[in-house]
Amino acid sequence: MMAIEHLAPELLKKEANYQKVADQLGITNDSALQSLKMMAIKHLAPELLKKEANCQKVADQLRITDRNLREHLEIMTARNYCTQDISRGLNGKEIADKRGIIYNIQKNRYPAIEALQLLFVKHYGKQDLKKNLPCQNMVDKWWIKTLVAEAALEKKVIKYLGLEYLEKEPNCQEIAAKLGLRTYEAKKTLEIMAVTRFAPKHFKRRANCQEIAAKLGLITDEAKKALEMMAVTRFVPNYLKREPNCQEIAAALGLITDEAKKTLEMKVVTRFASKYFKRRANCQEIAAKLELITDEAKKALEMMAVTRFVPNHLKREPNCQEIAAALGLITDEAKKTLEMKVVMHFGSEYLEKEPNCQEIAKRLGITYHSRDDKWSSDRDDCPALLELERLTVKRYGKKCLMEGLSFKGAVEELGITCKEALEDMKNLTTAIWLGVIEQITRG
Repeated sequence: MMAIEHLAPELLKKEANYQKVADQLGITNDSALQSLKMMAIKHLAPELLKKEANCQKVADQLRITDRNLREHLEIMTARNYCTQDISRGLNGKEIADKRGIIYNIQKNRYPAIEALQLLFVKHYGKQDLKKNLPCQNMVDKWWIKTLVAEAALEKKVIKYLGLEYLEKEPNCQEIAAKLGLRTYEAKKTLEIMAVTRFAPKHFKRRANCQEIAAKLGLITDEAKKALEMMAVTRFVPNYLKREPNCQEIAAALGLITDEAKKTLEMKVVTRFASKYFKRRANCQEIAAKLELITDEAKKALEMMAVTRFVPNHLKREPNCQEIAAALGLITDEAKKTLEMKVVMHFGSEYLEKEPNCQEIAKRLGITYHSRDDKWSSDRDDCPALLELERLTVKRYGKKCLMEGLSFKGAVEELGITCKEALEDMKNLTTAIWLGVIEQITRG
């Protein structure tokens, strides 16, 4: 590879034949030969293409037979040597034939032809586009056959002319027909442009999203969603001056997408939930009053209750199940967060009175019940219990073992059941026994 990098460029200029250079340098490895062929294209093709218009003939001169490398040469030709042909008025097919760029329209995508057709899109400016509308005229006239190039052409037309047409007649479907737009990407771009520029005016007249969507002629999901998100982020505050009801606001704004409804509900929860909690209302009552229907908003409400209002319940004897019922918690995440808070506040205090995790867990109401109201066997699904057990092992594990209890006896005494806490206990037992053995050995 070093020989190719340092010696091959000069030798290729003299020989103009990669095989002769390979023989001179003693290169037989397939990978190295491929690198040498690429170098031949890179260093020799530009000069040859200036003299010889057809890249297939250049590939023959360079002894390149590999289809992938010939395609690489075709792409190079399409990108760098066809601008003059476009200026002379040749279309894509005429240029491809002249330059030896192979095409297969049935595939709908061919890299070199795609590169050539994108060059057409890049070459023509605003006035050319305006003069040749609708897009289908340009597609036929310039022989633009790949979907990527057609989409690029339509997006360029929208970029230069979309706003001009929207100013005259802001209905996307009528404009799409006039401009001859066929690709979804182009229609979406036009519709989002219409939403950004014209929707705010409609909202000021108290129109809702569905009415505005009909007026602007929106059919793509992305544009409808953008419209609804605009309604929620910019115009919801007008509805929040009085007692809020999410479903009434959603109906007034004409929201139908999940994303917009969720955003609306999250805004309402953030703004109003605190007021309701001060009146001792619980999450289910607040959710019903605000008419929350999305899981995300209900979960956010419960997490707010746990993080901001649990301390009021921790001044007296704590029990997670009683607190959860008082706050109206039903989501697993909120319940688990509550239990972790209780363990962090009261775990140490309870362990001093009675260092048995299962007894403390029952008193604190830390548990996930199965349907028959018995303790769940899957203790590892309860992070609060695990935290309590690991704290117990840390505080009292060594004491139990030093008092002569076996590993099994200490585990039963302390009420350790979770895998990670049991692992902590095993490690502690091993460390103590190794210390004892070392003392005996020294003694």
